[in-house]
Amino acid sequence: MDARQAFIGLGSNLDDPVAQLDRALAALDAGAGIRVAGVSSFYRTEPWGDTAQPAFVNAVARLETSLSPEALLDALVSIETAAGRSRARRWGPRTLDLDLLVFDDLCSDDPGLTLPHPRLHERAFVLVPLAELAPTLEIPGRGPVRELLAGIGDAGVERLIRQPGILEKRGMSTTEARTAPVSVPRLRKMKSEGQRITMLTCYDATFALAMDRAGVDTVLVGDSLGMVVQGRDSTLPVTVDHIVYHSAAVARGLTHALLVADMPFLSYAMPERALDTAHRLMGEGGAAMVKLEGAGPMLESIRVLAERDVPVCAHLGLTPQSVMKLGGFRVQGREEAAAGRLRADALAVQEAGAAMLVLECVPRALAAEVTRSLDIPVIGIGAGVGCDGQVLVMHDLLGLRGPHRTPRFVKDFLAGTDSIEGAFSAYLQAVREGRFPAEEHGFD
Repeated sequence: MDARQAFIGLGSNLDDPVAQLDRALAALDAGAGIRVAGVSSFYRTEPWGDTAQPAFVNAVARLETSLSPEALLDALVSIETAAGRSRARRWGPRTLDLDLLVFDDLCSDDPGLTLPHPRLHERAFVLVPLAELAPTLEIPGRGPVRELLAGIGDAGVERLIRQPGILEKRGMSTTEARTAPVSVPRLRKMKSEGQRITMLTCYDATFALAMDRAGVDTVLVGDSLGMVVQGRDSTLPVTVDHIVYHSAAVARGLTHALLVADMPFLSYAMPERALDTAHRLMGEGGAAMVKLEGAGPMLESIRVLAERDVPVCAHLGLTPQSVMKLGGFRVQGREEAAAGRLRADALAVQEAGAAMLVLECVPRALAAEVTRSLDIPVIGIGAGVGCDGQVLVMHDLLGLRGPHRTPRFVKDFLAGTDSIEGAFSAYLQAVREGRFPAEEHGFD
């Protein structure tokens, strides 16, 4: 498919509106020359124009299509007709409304095909879900979506918490359908389908909400907070209480992303203590997965946690909690003996029950080899583009420079964007398209 990008608005306030939108999305994705590449959350919205009718459910979908705009519009009308759409009353109730909002950067004043949609910039029920999907999208002749939304506000638009719809049940990946929360099985499915996984560190509810809106897959409350939030020289002073506090805050900002919480230094050295720590991080902190560093003696802790249904993310390569032993923040696995140990440790943590693995500061070729050898997802940081996904510390992504040396694998995604959420979106897109990390962000 020689794909072009289009955004459509979906709305319904009759005959089970949520089901109407689900069926419409499925029909679109099944259409010739059309692929549903992204779906916003569903929103309950107040009627617009004619207010004497039930509330609507609205959403926005991003399509990749080989159709002409005219042919795509015809396809939308056909789906509306099949859903029993009646046009007897302007702005009246309807079973289904599908509006072509944007088609690439095309502008048209044709009465039968006006692009962009002539009232897009006036409607919060369009701009709110559109801003969720594409906050930096430039509407020809109007400006960025985020700025348009800021100009009118989001009054009368309420995000719905809903069960997975038809697209999710049909097995679409996270990048294709974003209404369902990310789960551990879903991350594994993303690896099997070649869908790159995105992760960012986060430490409070406001940034968590922004990341969730941008569509990040996983959020990590890392013990990196010791350095970027507390101003310490290492992660070692971070306590379980600190991680619980920040995890609970972050959890309040998430509805979509899976929350991972770091287990602090020595809080998992013995299996019994690991269980106690995990209980607090998940019970009080709201985490869905815990992360711990190392293999060897830590394998038993991984095994005990996994056997008790605690999802574990292992962490190999440069393990910051071992910085004293390693002699500083150094690339790991360059020598053949060290590379062999890392290969063996990666297989060992998987065998012990780890559900995911982070590789930090590992030569790109070795990281790619390890990623291919494992069934579980591998998330890289300073480990090249050959991993299943990437993680960055939020402060690094935003170009914030502390007293410590900036690592080679860092990129400032705020540069060239107009907002923090725009920076998050730019990072997610770059990871998913395989443009980040680039050659200069890795190690030989």
